Amino acid sequence: MKWFCAYRWHVGIRTRNYQSCGPSQSAGHFSLLTAPYGHFYGDPFIVEHERKTFLFLEDYRYLTRMARLICCELDENGKVIETRPILQPPYHVSYPQVLKIDGEHYMIPETGAAMRLELYRAVRFPWEWKLEKILMSGFAFQDPTHAVINGRHWIFSGGSSTGVRGQYDELHLFHAPTIHDRFRPHPGNPVKTDLSSARPAGRLLMDGESIIRPAQDCSRWYGCGIKFMRIDAIDEFRYSEQLVGEPPDAWLPDGYMGPHTYNESAHFEVIDICSYGLHGPAIAGRVRSLVRKIGGKSDGDPCPGVKVMCQGSGR
Repeated sequence: MKWFCAYRWHVGIRTRNYQSCGPSQSAGHFSLLTAPYGHFYGDPFIVEHERKTFLFLEDYRYLTRMARLICCELDENGKVIETRPILQPPYHVSYPQVLKIDGEHYMIPETGAAMRLELYRAVRFPWEWKLEKILMSGFAFQDPTHAVINGRHWIFSGGSSTGVRGQYDELHLFHAPTIHDRFRPHPGNPVKTDLSSARPAGRLLMDGESIIRPAQDCSRWYGCGIKFMRIDAIDEFRYSEQLVGEPPDAWLPDGYMGPHTYNESAHFEVIDICSYGLHGPAIAGRVRSLVRKIGGKSDGDPCPGVKVMCQGSGR
């Protein structure tokens, strides 16, 4: 029966009704975005820029079993005004973290299918992006999360000690003086091995003097929940963190199984959550994949030698 079932991810958004940073314990309702039939939306990142709000998402298509990145402009109530594709390489891409450095917008998506970490720069924010450089290669960087801590640039990345899909129990760190310099692995990698709180689940949050890292709980199944971890020590030789909170059950509508990503902006909070069950498009995608495999083809082949250009401003 599992062959006929699938996880169906949904992105939820709501306005912030509190002043402090960090995740709210409020039971306020998240409005769910509707993806086109045969697709799901996941990995939401939200950015407010020049009085406009933009939501960056993974747009997964069950038939091809791969995803592209899209951006939605939102109105002041969080309703979608317009949606455009922004990045569609020949391999799976997700987790579109957008960052602003020295007045420029950059994006570091997950491109683990290509076994490398890519840095994009906005040519025309938020609709047009150009591949700026390959930051690192040779590792399946999972949900890579960038942060500047004490003037140094850090990449947090998930990993797996077993190599089994869905069992993401490792946290790896990489650091550099600037985003354009060579990133070096932390000597303690993996700095953490814990199935319940290793893989990143959103950008780092500031709560007063504390740095909070959203982490995925994969202890029961992939993306079954989120843990909020406080970073107690981070430098070129040390790393430690401890659990400080979890999202309340009230965040989940009936029939959904745990948040998987959390992000926020000045006026909004976003999450993604999943349901599970029979799903026709997922069956079609598996049949197509099986036929391609029999024919000697595969879905989402890594293409590390391909020059990747984003979608332009076309709709």
